[in-house]
Amino acid sequence: MPRTSLKRIRTFIEMHDKQDEIEIDEYTNEPIPVEGLDKIKYMIRHKRESVYYCETITAAGQCVNQIIYNIPMEDNVTLA
Repeated sequence: MPRTSLKRIRTFIEMHDKQDEIEIDEYTNEPIPVEGLDKIKYMIRHKRESVYYCETITAAGQCVNQIIYNIPMEDNVTLA
C-alpha cells in the first residue's frame, strides 16, 4: 500500500463493509513488556477477539488486507 495512512486503511475497511469487525488505531498505551516490541505504533482489533500490533503503517495495512481476504498471518505480525 503506497502512501498508506490510517484514513486510507479505514476507507479500505469500509469499502469491504468490515467496519463492525475490524478497528485500527494508533497504539498509545504503555509499551508491550516483550523484548523487541517496544516500537509498536498501530493496533488492529479483529471481531473484538484478536488484537494485532504493527510497527509501521504499511505493516498495519498489510495486516488489515490479510484479515479481510482471510490470508494466513506471517511472522511479521504479533497476535496478543
